[in-house]
Amino acid sequence: MTDRPAARSGTPTWAKVLAGCCLVALGLAVMFLVGVCTLVDTARSARVRAYELTAVNHLRAYVRGQEEYRALKGRYAPKMMQLVSDKGAGGEKLELIPFGLAATGEGSRAEYGAYRFREVKTIAGRPVDWQKQFGLSAVPAGKVEGVAGTRAFIVDQSGAIWSRSCSEGAGFVEDFPADPAAAGWTSVGTAGEH
Repeated sequence: MTDRPAARSGTPTWAKVLAGCCLVALGLAVMFLVGVCTLVDTARSARVRAYELTAVNHLRAYVRGQEEYRALKGRYAPKMMQLVSDKGAGGEKLELIPFGLAATGEGSRAEYGAYRFREVKTIAGRPVDWQKQFGLSAVPAGKVEGVAGTRAFIVDQSGAIWSRSCSEGAGFVEDFPADPAAAGWTSVGTAGEH
């Protein structure tokens, strides 16, 4: 009688190695997918921040334009379009802000840099006195390349720029609050900061 090797019991080694490799591959695939999702979310957040920073820069341009307009005309411009279409002392168009920004004013559905801009109607509940006051509201225009801004902005003649979170499709601020901080707004700086 010949000696036969004893029969092995349990799972063969090659099957254990294959199962281990599959688990490692599955773990790597999950890590890859999580990484891709994080990267996409980071890129989207960066685009939102870029749109919001652009809106703040447009508000700064508006403040500078209003200051120049007042120096020339003795009052602030009640309509953004006046900052580009009114005539200077020599008869030339003023062009104090970009035309695209001015075109987003009262009654327009136009957007500029993924935001819409509109003059406020009142400040602290009283009609704007264009001799010494102005106010502008900026809200996200909606999705641009699948991304929308998440913050609304306001600015007045002080140059202080304020923001707060808003839902998609939020309306313009018509009354600039007497105390923006108390009304839930957060300061993001002044028009003179860069």
